[in-house]
Amino acid sequence: MKGNLLGEQFDPRVSQQINIRQQTHGSGFSNTRSAEQINYLNNRNAWLKMASSVYIIGDKTNEELNLQQRTGKKDAAGNELTEKYNVNTDVDGDKEADGLTRLKNIGIPNPENFVGNLLAQQTVLFNTLSTVNPSEGSKVTGKDGVYNRDATTSGTYDFRSGVTKNSGLWNNNSYGLGGTDFGLSPAPGLIDASIECINRGSIRKCSITLKAYNKFQFELLELVYMRLGYSVMLEWGWDKYIANDGSYQQVENTIIEDKWFSQSGVTQIEMVNQIKLYRNLYDFNYDAFFGKVKNFEWTFNADGTYDIKLDLITIGDVIESLNVTAPAAMITEAALEAETEDGWFSNGDVFNKLAVSGEGIEGNNIIAGAGSNRMSYQLYAEIRDRNFANNETPEQRKFYSWETARAATSNRYPAIDKSNFNYFMTFGKLLEFLEQNTTPTVVSTSGNIRKQIEFDSADYNIMSAFPNMVSLDPRVCLIKPLFFDTEGDGTIINTPQYLARLNDCVVKNGDILFARIMNIYLNFEHIAKVLNSGNKNGELNTFKFLETICKDINAALGNVCNLEPILKDDYIVTIIDQNPIPGLIPEDKSTPLEVFGYNVEKDTSNFVTDIKFTSKITPQYATQISIGATGGNSKTKNTDSTAFSKWNNGLLDRFAAQIIDSEGGGPPTNEEQLQKAWDEAEEVNAFVEWNNKKNNFFKGVILGDDGKFDIKEVGSKIWSIITLKKSPLEVLTSVAADGVKEYTSESKSIEEGGDGPAKNVKFLGESFGNVEYQEWIEIGKRKLKAIEEAKKNKKISNDDYKAMFGSNYNLWLIRAFGGKTTFNAKLATSNNSVKTINDFSTLYTKMEDDFIGQGKSAYKAYQNTTTEMLMKKFAKPSGKIGFIPVDLSLSLEGMSGMLIYNSLPIRQNFLPPQYDKALKFIITKVDHKISDNNWTTSLGTLATSPVESFPLGEAITANFKSEGTFSETTYDVAGPVPSDQAFRIIDNRSGASKSNVSIDYIVSQFNENLQPKFRELFEMLNTKYPGYTAKVNSIGRTFEKSAYLQTQGANAAPGGSRHNYYGAVDFNIKDPNGKTFRKKEREPWIASGIVKEAVALGFAWGGNFSGYVDSVHFAIQFRTKTAYKNAQADNAGKNVAKWETKNTKLT
Repeated sequence: MKGNLLGEQFDPRVSQQINIRQQTHGSGFSNTRSAEQINYLNNRNAWLKMASSVYIIGDKTNEELNLQQRTGKKDAAGNELTEKYNVNTDVDGDKEADGLTRLKNIGIPNPENFVGNLLAQQTVLFNTLSTVNPSEGSKVTGKDGVYNRDATTSGTYDFRSGVTKNSGLWNNNSYGLGGTDFGLSPAPGLIDASIECINRGSIRKCSITLKAYNKFQFELLELVYMRLGYSVMLEWGWDKYIANDGSYQQVENTIIEDKWFSQSGVTQIEMVNQIKLYRNLYDFNYDAFFGKVKNFEWTFNADGTYDIKLDLITIGDVIESLNVTAPAAMITEAALEAETEDGWFSNGDVFNKLAVSGEGIEGNNIIAGAGSNRMSYQLYAEIRDRNFANNETPEQRKFYSWETARAATSNRYPAIDKSNFNYFMTFGKLLEFLEQNTTPTVVSTSGNIRKQIEFDSADYNIMSAFPNMVSLDPRVCLIKPLFFDTEGDGTIINTPQYLARLNDCVVKNGDILFARIMNIYLNFEHIAKVLNSGNKNGELNTFKFLETICKDINAALGNVCNLEPILKDDYIVTIIDQNPIPGLIPEDKSTPLEVFGYNVEKDTSNFVTDIKFTSKITPQYATQISIGATGGNSKTKNTDSTAFSKWNNGLLDRFAAQIIDSEGGGPPTNEEQLQKAWDEAEEVNAFVEWNNKKNNFFKGVILGDDGKFDIKEVGSKIWSIITLKKSPLEVLTSVAADGVKEYTSESKSIEEGGDGPAKNVKFLGESFGNVEYQEWIEIGKRKLKAIEEAKKNKKISNDDYKAMFGSNYNLWLIRAFGGKTTFNAKLATSNNSVKTINDFSTLYTKMEDDFIGQGKSAYKAYQNTTTEMLMKKFAKPSGKIGFIPVDLSLSLEGMSGMLIYNSLPIRQNFLPPQYDKALKFIITKVDHKISDNNWTTSLGTLATSPVESFPLGEAITANFKSEGTFSETTYDVAGPVPSDQAFRIIDNRSGASKSNVSIDYIVSQFNENLQPKFRELFEMLNTKYPGYTAKVNSIGRTFEKSAYLQTQGANAAPGGSRHNYYGAVDFNIKDPNGKTFRKKEREPWIASGIVKEAVALGFAWGGNFSGYVDSVHFAIQFRTKTAYKNAQADNAGKNVAKWETKNTKLT
């Protein structure tokens, strides 16, 4: 996971290895397997080895080590100063180094040969117990992890062999280690290991089984490996593999030989990064676990042997034990009282008010914790010492004072009611403070210093967003809003100028809408409140603290996002959003896993050994599933069921075809009201209907309650039939039966285009008797039209207006920030259908519970109405539900490189076809088992909605309609500065001449398919901009360089940048006056006219990028996916990092 996105594709190299394996397993189906493929498939074994970090203290330890300790002082630049720290080598005072004593106590001869790293080097658990001779170099070099699989490193092993011929405890034989008093014992060794992800992969644990065959071996293993809290390196992999380039390879030296015993010293975090590099080196046929001993247990058996179980945990587990409120006397109570007077700092600064209005200083959580722990004091000191009016630098903009910002608007907005909620810092800054104040520093034996845990506060951490998202509870957090007219009704929402000081949070890029997590501003008082919410001892671990902060942010932002903290790469605390961001992650093009049988189209087969597909429907999903079963036909603002509707596309439950909210679900349409009245009406008796059609042939026939009829009056027509010698009742019955039959045969059903039987309809308190269907529809329409006419003159009462507060989100927004909206009737209080609220009458700064609750209710209804509309229109789920309780579990032949929260593409031919459209699988667990020369990797997943192309932009029918200060500044085009000098081009690229070059030369550096277009660009500059200088900084970029830049926060993945295909250029411009046009500024580029000219030639300009400004960037538009496929074909068999792409075909 490069940043914090769920569902990212596999690293391209992982995808390549999957493809190679599936091709190998599928070989022999339509072709002949090679000898290498046969050997790989039938003679491959897994290996396992482990080494300890135990360092034996000897007489010369302080000469060998370079340990450092803090001095509490800083240099002139503010850097913390350290000094050398010496270890006490003889704690017991017996004139002998304590490490030598420990060795002698277990019977080690010549203990001086085992001090320092030497004991650990001679007790590596690999091929029983072996001695490693460490490498002088490594297959992996440099900070970027450049590796050479063919490089020879010097690390070797002295493996045990033979049978001892003496009774000494220590020897180098396979049999007899530990003496021969009880016979010849084999050497100790590793039996198996299992690695399991816990806390959704945030932390990993490892269980290892060891075997010792006598007391000496047990004591030796106890000394080296059964050390609680000590570091251990466990490595495993396949002895042979098919590399990504198709070659047959064998795994050679790894970290234990090359790096583990390095004298230059490697920090814990650097060791974790080494594991990543060696995974790449061996194309993910290698893996390792770097952790510390958490627990152990052992059993003494009747045969004199020992069974040992060792439990390891990754170094990041410290996050669950770090106390964010660890006691620290930062300021005395007396000093605190002296610095504050009735809630004001003694310096009298009006913007540094701390007391809660009307409550006094005791009601303030910031003050309450300031003297007890570092984090609380940090909050207090920032308020005391910081000038919040300074808002120029990026660092200053990480802090915000509501009252300071409001005062800068000439106080045109109401003051905040609760002064202790005045101060904010960005989420990114909070993470910086956590790392600074709560995380221990680890010093290696070589003196390297690094934090044990790191917090990822980079800007590339993003989350899902939704149109018109604001913080509904500013007591928790603030964001800089981005408002849209999503309903096209002309509503105008003012953007309050006091929020203009905040860093941008919500970003719109076409149909994609996302937000920057680190630009959420957290309220100081709320942070302090969470800090003060520990257990009865006042303790609160860092992970729990962040979980609470995230949960509160989720609620404040209307649960658009579902933030949670995780541990990435075993040591980096990262904030992720469990809800996928619609449209941000492209369709997964990774090689899909074959999970069953042969793929005859591609001649591939699977290396999956087991599969399990289960659903885990819990009560929390009952409502979504019920509504989703209606296939998108429901009308509810209360629940987002779009994920499950996609699953049921094309189907309907006859007995629950539609679900409508009990209240607030929206009024039925006129057609629905009329149809409902007709459906509920009683049919008129068929005989009566026939008699009416026959001009009352049987006058005086009255139907009884039993459904039969009587003769009340006998007419002449009946007596004329008495000659038939039938009673009047028989005659009447006979004729009536014929009449009903005639009527029935004449009438057509509504479905057949007729009126069907007549009905007596009751509607809106009135009765309409003996009407046919079409007649009723016309009557009903006239009735409703009359009601609508009456409504136009009816006014909205004050009570009805207030009833809208919890359901009309646009109304809530203008009450919060100002603006205007139009109702379908006039307000009784103003006799006007337009409601306008000015800035000074807004309610956002009041922070009242009722108003906050109304906002949450209204925003929920707004979200669900919008997503249901889009689901109906585009059949795309919103993804807001996060994980769907469907679990796919796979076991496969061991492989590394598959990461927690990667997307798992599988060929779903064994599942119903709708599953492929309705579900996307995200890896939530990667476990390993190494036993009996075999390595099995187990993947656990959860499902999410496939939201790659959810058309969120369709919810935004008009662009930004803000009256605030955030609208884009426009610049006039002044044109070029006159000059009689020549236009110049300087090649300023890495490794280039740094001197003037010709247009012909610079054009030759681009993709040959685009050289004519770039010639037009530079010829235009040469003709129209004399005296200007273009300093070219970048043209082409390797995939390997893109991968590195992405780790530094760049946007484009390898293969996703036009620089990868030499189709873009980055250059600065210097005008004749000496002004340099830079990357982050747009105005001079536009004013000069260069942008207008370049765009006219067909170039895209980086100054128009959404979310960040890259004004030096100009590129020709082409599909990078197409270019990637062409490059892949051109470089078949090559490692992707080494692809040649300068002249890749782009179409």
